[in-house]
This record gives sequence, C-alpha cells and structure tokens, in this order.
Amino acid sequence: MRFFDDDGIIITPMDFIPEMEQMETVHLIDFYVFRRVCEYISEWHKAGKKVKPISVNMSHRTMLKQSFVENLMNILYTNDVPKELVVIEVTEERETGGLSDVAEVLKDLKKHGFRIAIDNFGSKYADLYLIADLKFDILKLDGDMIYKMRTDRKASYLARSIVDICHEENIKIVAEDVESDEEMNILRDISCDEVQGYLFDKPMSWDKFEEKYL
Repeated sequence: MRFFDDDGIIITPMDFIPEMEQMETVHLIDFYVFRRVCEYISEWHKAGKKVKPISVNMSHRTMLKQSFVENLMNILYTNDVPKELVVIEVTEERETGGLSDVAEVLKDLKKHGFRIAIDNFGSKYADLYLIADLKFDILKLDGDMIYKMRTDRKASYLARSIVDICHEENIKIVAEDVESDEEMNILRDISCDEVQGYLFDKPMSWDKFEEKYL
C-alpha cells in the first residue's frame, strides 16, 4: 500500500498506518485492500491466468471488529474467489501480548478455511510458544533476522531451529526483505521454503505486476 501526496512523494504504510490505527480507521484500508485483491484474483481467473496465493495484512484492530470473518467471507463469495488463494497475514504486537488478543479470531479464520501467516517473526517480539499454541500455515522471518544471519552464528542457529520446528509442523517458512545473493544462499542452506524482497523486485502497481508475472 502506497500513498502519493500532492508533490508526488511516495508515503509508505509505516508513515500512515499507525496513525490510522490510533484513529480507529485502519479497517477502511484493510477491507479495501482485501476487496481489491479478490477483484483482481477474480479477473485473472476469468482470463485463464495462473494465480499464486496473495497475502493481505490485517491490523489487530480490524480483526477485532464485529463480524470481521463474516465480512471477509462475503467479499470472497461476491467475487467467487477460493479461500486458498488469499492468505491473512497478521503481525505480533508486543503491547497487546503478541497474538493473544486475536487468538480466537485466528481460530475462527482457520475454521472457515482461511490460511494464516505470521508476519515479521523475530523482529522486536517473538513468542515461540505460538508455534505450538496456534494453528497457522506460514511463518515469515523478519528481515532483521535475515540480515543478522550473515555475521551472527547464533542468529543463524536460531533461524535453522525455527525452520526445522516449523517443517515438523507442516508450516511453510518465508524469508522477508532479502536483498543479496549472500542472504539467498544462507536461506537455501537452512532450507527456507520461499523468499521475498528487493533481490527480486520493489513494490509495483497491479498492472506492472500482471504484465511481469502473470
């Protein structure tokens, strides 16, 4: 999600999402993005394009809204999009106890067939117990951990252990913010499943993404 001001300057989510969360308006963006993702997936399906699952970030405040899961289901059905093509991505929040405040919502999402991804794992707060306590499908290693693995053996050992544990539980590991071949080789060495980051591409518009990747 990017915002362009009157001077054409790109404003990233970190510059406006926290303020919208405080104003209790972040759900407007979350539902807008989810709806647009479903609309694009529907159009690509009708055009016969092969679509990989797309992750959509959700704020804790949005997830705690009344009828949150029902609203997502309605958007999916309206656009005739299979649930397996949309991944709900949620970040641990230390001030609210990691994921404890949305644990029941995550369980409800799983009951309805949604895939769940834990975002930014290993950044400022990482509750290892959630791997055993919550049912989710994807764990995304934070870029800070990936960067430290280049020179810090402890970080490398920790990442390898997390990968091994997750694979035992059939949880996919995705590395975020990968920017160099060196990092890519390290991630191959620890059997990371997927990677994302500037090594491959920067954020782009839907039309450029469609032209390049579909």
